[in-house]
Amino acid sequence: ANSWGVDQTDLSELLLTRQFSKQIGDRDAARPKTSRTREKVLAAALEVFSAKGFHGTTVDEIAERAGLGKGTVYRHFHSKKGLFSELIRLKVTELESTVRGAIDPRADVLEIIETYLRIYFAFFDRNRDLYKVLIQEQSDFGAEVKALYIGNILKRVPLLKRKIFLAARKGHLKQMDFHTVFYGVMGFIDGVMQKWLASEGEYSLADEIPTIIETIFYGFVNRQPPTLSAEQNPV
Repeated sequence: ANSWGVDQTDLSELLLTRQFSKQIGDRDAARPKTSRTREKVLAAALEVFSAKGFHGTTVDEIAERAGLGKGTVYRHFHSKKGLFSELIRLKVTELESTVRGAIDPRADVLEIIETYLRIYFAFFDRNRDLYKVLIQEQSDFGAEVKALYIGNILKRVPLLKRKIFLAARKGHLKQMDFHTVFYGVMGFIDGVMQKWLASEGEYSLADEIPTIIETIFYGFVNRQPPTLSAEQNPV
């Protein structure tokens, strides 16, 4: 970090993110990504994994849903696990690409957070089956999926950290431990999304944004509760 003239924490996060990107889908990553057949297999796999879970799904069922032979599936993916890993990797990369094109580094920190939330929720509004798969497979693939999932989000962390540092120095934000707040906010958002998933996605995740923004920016407790009137005061 000293020889490159960069912040040690930022460098650590960069190296960690690179390591995350190597943990899933290495063997399949070298294969062509533009094949229509490959896309059909991935789309069919997402539908079947969402409906039956990873262990309840067979390659035969994926092939049948895609309208292809089992051998064709294996020509594109070396195993069911390889197919699952590649599906997650591609979807997370899709989310990252969307964020990269939409985040303006000149915006203030609150604008960046709100923009990211809108992109994040719009993505899962379109990919409810993907989020369902992520939740279903936490016990077996939790570490791998979170490595990509959180690692993808961490790519935006150095920018956010700089913005938060500047805002805190100017007195606009409180001085608080960044990572504690980051993981706490992500846990809160994940809980909101699980509530949405439990409703079978009967409403748009975007409907939750005003409440989330109000909560993470300003909290939900009034610092100075309104004074009770004489009629309301039991004393």
